[in-house]
Amino acid sequence: MVFKKTNNQYQHCQIVNQLNLLNLIRSLDPEFQTKLPSVAINCTQSQFTNVVISDALINLQHQIYPRNLRIEITLGKSLKQINLLIAQAENYRQHGIQVSLDAVDQITNFDVVAPFILQTREIKFGLNGRNTDRQLLQFWQTAARRNRKRFIVYNVETDDDIDLLDDLDIALRQGNYYSEADKLITEQSA
Repeated sequence: MVFKKTNNQYQHCQIVNQLNLLNLIRSLDPEFQTKLPSVAINCTQSQFTNVVISDALINLQHQIYPRNLRIEITLGKSLKQINLLIAQAENYRQHGIQVSLDAVDQITNFDVVAPFILQTREIKFGLNGRNTDRQLLQFWQTAARRNRKRFIVYNVETDDDIDLLDDLDIALRQGNYYSEADKLITEQSA
């Protein structure tokens, strides 16, 4: 995800053009220090299948090995060229790149995206506070389980979100709720 500094604050850029994304990928130093075993890059459908960006991502994977590169693709509501997406995902996988299907809460036609799920490592669902569709969340949890994919829920912000995920027995979570380390340390048992 890309952030831009404006007025001494970092703001998330919703859209990053192809050239900027390519320059960011090429600027990553393969010797960067991290304790994490992987690096994630979010892509749109067109970025995911763009030949120049694809080559840059594959080169990055080879440079950062043994760390893994994970591409988190957001398909949105209008899926384009499913066969091209599947072929590109297989190409990435052959180079050791993991593919994650992001923002599945926005997908409206499961049948169209089902063949692509086979090429992914994980499925990510974004909560929408009180507007989260519990049935849709359960649907994607079941789809992930049925396809033997990791299921991650993000945008976890409140105690109500935690209760919902606890109720559905969803273990993998991301969100601002977890950035409050003091709260977690004092409220959670060892």
